Amino acid sequence: MIDVVCWKEQKREDSTIACRLQVHYTDQRRVKTVLKELQEWKESGSGFNPRKKESLLIFTRNFPNDGKWRSFLKSFPYKITEKTPTGKEKVYNAKKVIG
Repeated sequence: MIDVVCWKEQKREDSTIACRLQVHYTDQRRVKTVLKELQEWKESGSGFNPRKKESLLIFTRNFPNDGKWRSFLKSFPYKITEKTPTGKEKVYNAKKVIG
């Protein structure tokens, strides 16, 4: 199973938006399909949860404005969950689940 979660981190002085995306996965082969879609993103961290036997990767990318961020979320070819600062979640592409 692969789970993709993302959030806006901050607005910058030049009005660009810094965003983070976190990929949780257990199958190394299937995660490659997601990584192909994230070529414009910069990997900024990784980890492993031994209890769930789950790896995770964290990516960062700046978007010029909120519209471009939303466009990315809607066009992402797999299920992706956006978390807001208030703890709410919005799911995009719910039917496009991987694994």
